[in-house]
Amino acid sequence: MEYVLRIWTADFFYQNETRLTAIWKYVKSTDGIIELLTILPFFFLNGMVVFRMLRVVRIFHLFRLNANYDSFSVIRTVIYDKRNQLLSSIFVIFIVMLASSLLMYNVENPVQPDAFTDAFSGI
Repeated sequence: MEYVLRIWTADFFYQNETRLTAIWKYVKSTDGIIELLTILPFFFLNGMVVFRMLRVVRIFHLFRLNANYDSFSVIRTVIYDKRNQLLSSIFVIFIVMLASSLLMYNVENPVQPDAFTDAFSGI
């Protein structure tokens, strides 16, 4: 169904082409070929071994989805844009851990001197 809808709406993707030219461009594009190879095994499951082996091509569908929306680039962009906030948060967490370690040492050292030998053993 998705392949049929993509062919039907190909003229929106290739706006400067006529409808038939846009459909033909989509069919012979990389996305169109991968999509076709992805659905071919569904129709020929009882047929030749070659078409059974084409089931592996369904993995290419994931590559096509990843090419359209690269989530790692989005994450990288967000981390780069928010790097100052992230660094300040890491700094605050470090200070809170250090302060709580010193507090734990002061509270627990008299009771458990073997477990809390120095100020950093509370971390």
